[in-house]
Amino acid sequence: MDENPIVDSLLEGWYEMNMWSRVIDPAFDNLNIDLVRGESMSYASSDRKNLTRETNDRKKLGRKGDGVFRLRKDRLEFGAIETGRKWEGKSGTKYMTDSLKICKMLKDMLNQLAIECDMKEDLVRKLQVVGILNGANRIQVMTVDLPKGYITHIRYNKQDEVDLENFLDDSDNQDGYHTPPRTVSSKTFVTPQKEALKL
Repeated sequence: MDENPIVDSLLEGWYEMNMWSRVIDPAFDNLNIDLVRGESMSYASSDRKNLTRETNDRKKLGRKGDGVFRLRKDRLEFGAIETGRKWEGKSGTKYMTDSLKICKMLKDMLNQLAIECDMKEDLVRKLQVVGILNGANRIQVMTVDLPKGYITHIRYNKQDEVDLENFLDDSDNQDGYHTPPRTVSSKTFVTPQKEALKL
């Protein structure tokens, strides 16, 4: 894709709302898991930080991520998301800090789930939490597990790229960088046709 000044000026929130929420969020529509977006605090991280808290101490907040996968109406967490406006590669500062941050969050979540399983070794070895690193139009999924029960194993999958030119709707003969409206896929509702605005 050629350098485009519009794409280069897009902020983290634009990618999060116009691209990644349309790709990731629908995967959880039929599950009992919510993806809480917007600098949401990890309960697992907060619980770990407050293990030795006494009555007079202030409660410490957990790590905050750009998204947390949480069991609906519960405190159990299964994954986290960190988003950036640019992808600087694996040696970029943003990638390295977000990667370390999300690994710590996922370790806390894994420990929380292990406690929920009463530390039963056969169950703990099967536990796995998921982290997603987004940078502009690129995504990398990582998994964290405890295969032997005592060593945390982090696995980074290969990084993938979403082609913005094909992802965004450019059928309205504009510049191709506008987000199409969501269509409702119901048999009783017909999406009204809209005319393209001429600027």
